Amino acid sequence: MTISLFKAQLDVDAVLDELRPILESGWVGLGPKTRQLELELAQYVGAEHVVATSSCTAALQLALHALYLPRGSVVLTTPISFASTAMVCLSEGLEVRFCDVEPDTGNLDASKLEEAIERHRPKALIVVHLGGYPCDMHAINHLAKRHWLPVIEDCAHALGSSYFSEPVGSGGNIYCYSFHAVKNLPTADGGAVASESAVVAERMRRLRWLGIDKSTADRSGTSGGYSWEYEIEEAGFKAHMNDLSAVLGLVGMRTLEAGNSRRRAIASRYASEIVAGTPPDYSPLRKSSSHFLPMHFGDRAAVIRRLEAAGIQYGMHYKPLYRFGPFAGEPLPGAEAYASTELTLPMHLGLSDEDVSAVIDAVNWRV
Repeated sequence: MTISLFKAQLDVDAVLDELRPILESGWVGLGPKTRQLELELAQYVGAEHVVATSSCTAALQLALHALYLPRGSVVLTTPISFASTAMVCLSEGLEVRFCDVEPDTGNLDASKLEEAIERHRPKALIVVHLGGYPCDMHAINHLAKRHWLPVIEDCAHALGSSYFSEPVGSGGNIYCYSFHAVKNLPTADGGAVASESAVVAERMRRLRWLGIDKSTADRSGTSGGYSWEYEIEEAGFKAHMNDLSAVLGLVGMRTLEAGNSRRRAIASRYASEIVAGTPPDYSPLRKSSSHFLPMHFGDRAAVIRRLEAAGIQYGMHYKPLYRFGPFAGEPLPGAEAYASTELTLPMHLGLSDEDVSAVIDAVNWRV
């Protein structure tokens, strides 16, 4: 029997109960359930405004677009992330450059940031809370303010994370979340962008719906009438969430905290019981959502062989982006060190205590 790396856990009965009236209503697109999810997310992360999108990639692109950066501007980010973080920069006609990372956490190294800013002269900064562990935002925000840089926080892994007891999403930056099928809040696919600015949020609402100032739901009203009048103030994208995905999110919100607590318990067992590898040095002042825990192994190939023999899936998050053609650049020592030893072990709510023990035993075999 295979132990999977990631696996979505959904309350099927609750989802079906909530979906039935939506399906029977005939309104399954962008509508009231999407708005309800936005309000619940805003309360959960401590943000003033949340705009639900079709993916975190879409959220990142809306966030960048909302900054009015001139084409050709440099955006500074981390090389240890999924391709979306850098790809959206290219999609917006921007250049992407990389700051090195901490070799154990994989997060952007705040001690290397000022040097990278002075070298690359960016117009914006994107940080990634890898695996859900928050970056050193006090230091990063301090440098960003000194250099007049807007900050986008890629929180694809970090729904439920906190920094000095404050939820990730409750500060003055722009925050982008993922609800992809394997994330802590799965909605099949989806995302959201949070901001303290009503002006920025309203613009992103227009941008996600092709720049149109009123959604179809807004123009339908509650009296049964329908208005075809709307304005297009600027070119936008087809990037909104729909009410079917929103229902999955609303049901998932009910158990998100419990689910994150379970993930943290699994991460704690890996960190304390795996003697063949080394966990990252996490600060107790930064609370991870534990989407995954990057473990490091001197002989990673041997660990992989043991996992494969036991039928246990594994991953590597992530190869440095500068190794790929669209983002090609010079190697960075912290990123190379991270990528040479990191291994991601199964981390999801479908794991029993016995499954977690099986993973630990396989990794520790003959150690």
